[in-house]
Amino acid sequence: MRLVLAFLLLTSSAVAAEPVGVWPSPLPITVAQAAEPAVPAPVQVVEYLDPPGQQHWLALNFAVGQPSYGRVGVKVWNRPNDSLWLEAYGGSALYDAMYGFGARVQHTAWSFGNGDAIFVSPGLGLHILPDWHTTHEVLHYNRRRGYWVTGQTALSTLYFLAGDVDVSWVHDFGPRFGFELGMKAGLAGRLGGTVGDCYPADAMWGKNLYPILAFYTGLRF
Repeated sequence: MRLVLAFLLLTSSAVAAEPVGVWPSPLPITVAQAAEPAVPAPVQVVEYLDPPGQQHWLALNFAVGQPSYGRVGVKVWNRPNDSLWLEAYGGSALYDAMYGFGARVQHTAWSFGNGDAIFVSPGLGLHILPDWHTTHEVLHYNRRRGYWVTGQTALSTLYFLAGDVDVSWVHDFGPRFGFELGMKAGLAGRLGGTVGDCYPADAMWGKNLYPILAFYTGLRF
């Protein structure tokens, strides 16, 4: 009996002394593989082209009507459909000499695939008539002639604020050369100067207003 108890005690001690963890482990060990570095997607460059006519920076025009003038326009702010232009012009208005300057927004109303476009371009400018002859139908004494006469003539400078809209067709022959044909309509109001009693009633609406209606053509570069 004692031998059996001693054998059981020795067996239990050996089992308790055996280490829990055994190496190598009988279970398979999975090692996580390193993730491959992400490859950035290629960047796609999209080129936005201006509609026909908007790529030009200089315009030369000649207008016939009321007023009649030569005009130079320079683009100062480039936008895809609504670029801003500054312009200067000289010619005649109200059958007298006129010059002026202004600004205009060129809006692409319709564009076509063959290099053609229709523009609607509102503008605001100043018309200056430097040598306007005023005539006043008043009775006054003419010292040179020595008697009383009616009518008195003097020079005055007239200033008109002009608002108009250009509607034009532009055809591009190339990236830097185009042809333009259009018309303008608007209204000019007097800011300063003396009109007098004798003025072209067929071209003015009273002394303070005159309508703007002209046809023009030109080139774009």
